[in-house]
Amino acid sequence: MAEPIKDWFLKEWMTHQGRIQAEIARELGWERGRVSKVVNGRQPYQRSDVLALSKWLGIEPFELLMSPKEAMALRRIRESAAMIVAEDPANFEIEPNVAAHGKIAGRAR
Repeated sequence: MAEPIKDWFLKEWMTHQGRIQAEIARELGWERGRVSKVVNGRQPYQRSDVLALSKWLGIEPFELLMSPKEAMALRRIRESAAMIVAEDPANFEIEPNVAAHGKIAGRAR
């Protein structure tokens, strides 16, 4: 039998979310054999598998391709960036030489 393919992090996400294989079978209606093959990397996954499992886990589909630790770090970065963007731009003044130097330099008032 071929070596399992390790190109997604389904097992790690299941552990992270406290989920077990039996729940996939019960909640998604998959046969137990299929669940075992998909979870253990003995069967290539399909797009529909990625979408169903990511929804079941409550994560974005692309997050299955990275470890939970990496995905959580990326979420924190995105949340921080969103908070920065959401700040009131009136609290910053843009220096007049922005166009000349190609960089944004702001200072708090």
